[in-house]
Amino acid sequence: MSMPISKNRIVLFLITIALIVILAYQFIYMFFGNDSKGINIFIKNETLAEISGLKIVFDNNIKDIQIPNIPTRKTYKLNINPVEEFSENSACVEYRDRLGKSHKEIAIGYFEKGYNVSTTITIMSIDSEGKMNFKIKRNF
Repeated sequence: MSMPISKNRIVLFLITIALIVILAYQFIYMFFGNDSKGINIFIKNETLAEISGLKIVFDNNIKDIQIPNIPTRKTYKLNINPVEEFSENSACVEYRDRLGKSHKEIAIGYFEKGYNVSTTITIMSIDSEGKMNFKIKRNF
């Protein structure tokens, strides 16, 4: 005859398995899942035209970050680890339309040095004068 397994042993076994899974997930995320620490900006071009002339700007930045041309239906990924001294900041995407008028959209409303922040900027459309319609979503 076999001995019945007590409920306490089953509970202890399930808790042990849960802890192992949680620790394994944390280990994998710490070493492999967060490969881009700092400010991560994804710029998605959902238009039918190639996008050019974008730049990322923030206060106390040594120089603006020029974004290369983004082909239609493609995404450009940018990782920024600011070396400048600041305590609080925000990041904007900036461009000029075909008439030369400057436009600025807030990409990240607030960050501090050492923050790990991610945002997705989707360019939904561009009108005949070159004005872009953005959808900006902060990724948590």
